[in-house]
Amino acid sequence: MGEQATGWPACGLVLRITAIVVALPWLSACVESAAPILADSQPLLGQRPRLQFYSLQDGRAREPQTATFRWTGSQYVVVGRGIGINAFTLHPFRGDDWIAQSRTSGSTKVFEYAVVRKLADGVRLAVVIDEDDADGMTRGFACENQSKFSCRISNRDQLFTFAYASAAKMHKSGALIIELGQR
Repeated sequence: MGEQATGWPACGLVLRITAIVVALPWLSACVESAAPILADSQPLLGQRPRLQFYSLQDGRAREPQTATFRWTGSQYVVVGRGIGINAFTLHPFRGDDWIAQSRTSGSTKVFEYAVVRKLADGVRLAVVIDEDDADGMTRGFACENQSKFSCRISNRDQLFTFAYASAAKMHKSGALIIELGQR
């Protein structure tokens, strides 16, 4: 895991979206894996979605950033000028919620995860899957390698354990995503 200039951990798709516009001291420890855990991604946003991202901090949306993505058959990649997101995949989780899986672009390449919750048609909230959302016993059982800023996992059961814990929490921070249509 890398650290931002502020000393806070760099953590997943949600942080790369929001770190562009504001430091996120609310993030603690994210769940990561050395290899992708989720396969069979689907173009849940369509073939060429144009998205507007807002940093959501303390319940307030700030600093919009817009990007267009292209479905490659296996993942979404940014088209043109990026906003710090290289590529990601989306996977059904429960109901209208998804799990986003992204690969970091720093020197230590790892896969990180977020829960993407549908708020309304075309509006979603993404929050980092955070090990601190689970209780201590669960963290001890599900983290294979734990550091100050991350919890290393290697299988779907571990990922879903933490995803359910993060989805159960009320988050006032994350990334608000608005679908602007297809490009």
